[in-house]
Parts: sequence; structure tokens; C-alpha cells
Amino acid sequence: MKNLLLPLCLLLVVAQLAPPADVPGWQDARWGMTLGELQKVYGASLVKRERDYAVRGDEEKYAYADYYLPLEITGEKFRAGFLMDVNTDKLIGVRVQTAEDKKYPSEAEGVFEDIEKALGQKYGPAGFADEERSRSGGSKVRRWTFPTTTIELKAITGYFNLVVINYTPTRNKDADKL
Repeated sequence: MKNLLLPLCLLLVVAQLAPPADVPGWQDARWGMTLGELQKVYGASLVKRERDYAVRGDEEKYAYADYYLPLEITGEKFRAGFLMDVNTDKLIGVRVQTAEDKKYPSEAEGVFEDIEKALGQKYGPAGFADEERSRSGGSKVRRWTFPTTTIELKAITGYFNLVVINYTPTRNKDADKL
């Protein structure tokens, strides 16, 4: 019996340390939720923006984020904006962004590195990494892809110095072919 107990304990510890097989959304938010459902989940913690926050693609507004959730990550203040589809009014993404621009690029890069480390501990190494530099600034990107959710961490430096974590539903590439 003793001989079976040690391997079983080790298996349980390893299973807890392994990254999750899937990430179903962001915190308790799930893709497709309505504003009413988000309000039930987050209650009075949700803050209504003072002005409209539209997300555009190819000159057309495809999402809006009228509400956000203030939070703190690695000692920094962030805002998690809930991106709602303009046609269905359902959740299609969460954009977690530094509450204020950093004064210097090195500050944004330091926050990026702290969050990258925390995400790596939770989800394992990023499946995609990219960095670009120019005279006017640069960007760093890390991406973790799961069956339900894609997490993308970005540091943008130059005119703006900020860190963004985008949580979006993972696209089914086969469905895009239809």
C-alpha cells in the first residue's frame, strides 16, 4: 500500500502544476454572455465608462466596451473592458489594459515581463512570441492558444507606453473556410 501512495501523491502534484487544457473565458466571464449576465457575475464592481469606447476594424465599428472592471495585476492598475458585439450585444472579448500610460518604455516593458512570467506560470510557455523595434518605438507580443480562448499579451512602446492583455474566443480555422 505504501508503494502505491507515493506515486499517487506525485501524480496529483504534477497534475496540479500542469497548465489547464482549456481556458473557457476570462475569470468568470464566458463568451456570448450579455451585459445583464456580466452584471450578475461582477455586480457593483463593473464601472460604466464616461464616454463611448468603440473598437473598429476596417473603418467599421464591430464592438464596444461601455463597462470595465478595475483591477490590480502584479502591483499595477489595469482596466478590464468587456467587448460586446455591436450586432448581438454579446461578449466577444476582454481587453485588460494598463489604467494609465507609462512614462517610459522601460516601465511598460517591466510590467510586460512581470505579466509574462505570471501567465507562463499559470498557462505554461507562450506558443507564439514576436518583437519589433523601430526608431519611434516597438512592441512585444506573446500568445497562448487554448481550444476556447486565445490570450495575447502586448507591450506597446513609443508615443504610448502601455501593456494590453486580450482574451478572445479562439477562432476555428476550418469554420473560416466556409
